[in-house]
Amino acid sequence: MSKKSKIAIVDDHPLFLEGLISLFNDNKYFEVICSAVSGIEMLNYLNVQKIDVLISDLNMPGMSGIELCKKVKKLYPEIVILIISMHEDPKTIKSIINAGANGYLFKNSNRVTILNAVSEVSKGTFYLSNEVKDKLESAQVSNDNTTTTIPTLSKREKEVLQLVAKGMTTDQIADQLYISHHTVLSHRKNLLLKLDVNNTVGLIKKALEANLID
Repeated sequence: MSKKSKIAIVDDHPLFLEGLISLFNDNKYFEVICSAVSGIEMLNYLNVQKIDVLISDLNMPGMSGIELCKKVKKLYPEIVILIISMHEDPKTIKSIINAGANGYLFKNSNRVTILNAVSEVSKGTFYLSNEVKDKLESAQVSNDNTTTTIPTLSKREKEVLQLVAKGMTTDQIADQLYISHHTVLSHRKNLLLKLDVNNTVGLIKKALEANLID
């Protein structure tokens, strides 16, 4: 990274919050700009502070991490969001992804994993820790014979999906939509997760079945 990523952290557990602040301020690539103990407090900060990455807990007083994620993505779509929580329920994880989060990992992750996660989402890469991936894969295996609900896609995800269906490469899609290569990769990974498929062929097949593409 050529400059420090500006970080905002919201968590209602003071010890964990202080630990994250210390972790990032001790690293030359990151700088904690603001911190809060609730989503409402964080939204007030974001009105006056410009940040690159928001790190949020899931369960907080007044506003959940999912609600905060939705609001931030609507008001400040350029901010990338990493959720750090102890929730291991696959449905909850998928709800977080559907809300627009750029990454998710568990609170028992080590320092290296946390720093790597923030580094990846800062570059526009969608990030899930190996432990989170294992939870989602296990749930997918157990639900193979059940009917799944097609999640709501964002406007940009729909645009990317249409271009993927036309056979365009990641670089071609980036040029077409005037977005970065990493951003396209992030959207593609989001689409695979949301539609519970493992590759582009499966993605197009599922999208056609759900009438998401022409």
